[in-house]
Amino acid sequence: MKRSGVGRASVWIVASAMTAGSTSVTGEMVLRTVALSGDPAPDTGAGVVFDHFNSAEIVINDAGQVAFRSVLVGPGVNSDNDRGIWSEGNGALSLVAREGSPAPGTAAGVEFSGVLDPFLSDDGTVGFYGFLRDPGVNLDENHIGIWSGPPGDLSLIARLGTQAPGLDPGTNFGVFNTPAYGHFGEAAYFSLLSGTGVDGTNFRSIWSEDMGSPRLVARMGSAPPDTNPGVVFENFGFPVINGAGQSAFHAT
Repeated sequence: MKRSGVGRASVWIVASAMTAGSTSVTGEMVLRTVALSGDPAPDTGAGVVFDHFNSAEIVINDAGQVAFRSVLVGPGVNSDNDRGIWSEGNGALSLVAREGSPAPGTAAGVEFSGVLDPFLSDDGTVGFYGFLRDPGVNLDENHIGIWSGPPGDLSLIARLGTQAPGLDPGTNFGVFNTPAYGHFGEAAYFSLLSGTGVDGTNFRSIWSEDMGSPRLVARMGSAPPDTNPGVVFENFGFPVINGAGQSAFHAT
């Protein structure tokens, strides 16, 4: 079986947060193994194991739970389904999303073709940016989306080429940035717009998740508060969001 490091110890993921249960009675730090190369990968089938991890793709919340992305090897694993996201947000390590698996909130037969680095909120909600493939998926029009939720109950937050809530019918989401997430999984992100009424004066926008649905925060061409009449937003930086769901962004 292929190995990415010189030994199994080289690919440990350990959680050593200063939370309840993370230190011994003597005050010494306690390390906990979350996943190990060669271990069975939960929810993937007999004989499928974790192959390797990347430290840039590991996140931990304030409860000491971990989420990560990993590459798989084993029976039935190929380049179409060898990557996925796992999380401890439900209390035990569980598969969140895997390449080749159905993408929640999309038509029957649409699968994940890629899943990017996860976010893990303090309540166990996982968020990530993903890519889609057939049927009905066009690489220029609708192949990108943002998902969040606990393992087994993901929701599609926004998708390239779908209606942008609150805007004119036919005004659609364009390309997103990788979202920022709040402590309870709320997402904030920059998006281009396309479709009805969209031109070079109003195609950029900032969005924030509100009770599971995207809400427009600011749009190119609209008036910023506390500025002179006739002053409008022109461009935006990527937003950030805090634990109370408040977002902030830079704009010209």
